[in-house]
Amino acid sequence: MKNIKNKFNLVDLAEEAFHSCAVFGVDTIFKNREKDPNRFLLVSKSTSSIGVANYVLNDYFKSEEYEEATQKKIHLFDIDANYDYDYSVIKICKTKKYKAISLISTCEKYARLIDKEDLTAINNVEIEPVIKEAFKETFASRDFFFFKELKYEYRVSISIVKDRKVIKTLKCNLGHLTLIQTLKPFDYQETESEEIKATRPSLLNPVYNIDGVDVMVTFNDTNKHYKSLVDMMRI
Repeated sequence: MKNIKNKFNLVDLAEEAFHSCAVFGVDTIFKNREKDPNRFLLVSKSTSSIGVANYVLNDYFKSEEYEEATQKKIHLFDIDANYDYDYSVIKICKTKKYKAISLISTCEKYARLIDKEDLTAINNVEIEPVIKEAFKETFASRDFFFFKELKYEYRVSISIVKDRKVIKTLKCNLGHLTLIQTLKPFDYQETESEEIKATRPSLLNPVYNIDGVDVMVTFNDTNKHYKSLVDMMRI
C-alpha cells in the first residue's frame, strides 16, 4: 500500500455510522468492549440503514485510502437486496491469537524484565535454564527472544437459507464496522473459539501477564549466533 496523506480516522467514522444507523432496543448490536469500543456489529431491521451508512462513509468509500486498503475495515451487507431467501444465521466468533510485537522499546522492556527475573509464567511453562543462561551471556539482547501479545479477533459469518438449504455464506473480519441490513428472520449467535492443536505455541512457551497483557516468549533460534551459543552450552 502506497503512502497516503490525510488518512481518515476509521474508528471515529465507523462509530459515527454505527450511531447514525442503530435503533437501540430494536436492532442487534455487538461491541468488542463496553468501554471505548472500536469494533461494531449492527444487524439492522431498518430499510434505511445501508443508505445512511453510505452517506456517512461516502467520502471514505471514494477515497484512495479505501481503494488501496488490502483489508477492508468497513463492511455493509444488504442481504434483502441481493438474495432471494427465507432467513439467515448470523454468527460472530471471538478468537484468540498471539501477534508479534515489533515496537523495539516494548521488546527491550520485556527483555529487561526477563533479565531481572521479575516475571512468573501464568501457564506454568518456564524458560529453559540453558536458554536463560545464554540470554544473560548475550547481555540480555532485546532480540534474543520473540515477544507476542495476545489479541482478540472477531470473525463474522452470514449463512443465507432458502428452502432449508444454505445458498450462500458471507464471511468477513469484524473490522471497525460490519452492518447487516435484513427485514427477514435471522438467528444470531455469539461464540468463542480456542486453538485446539496439541502443539499450539501457548502450551509450549512461557506466557506472562505484563501490565494486563498476556505476552508469549519464544527463543529466537533463527539467529545463528544465539542458536550456536545455546547448542554449545547444552554440551
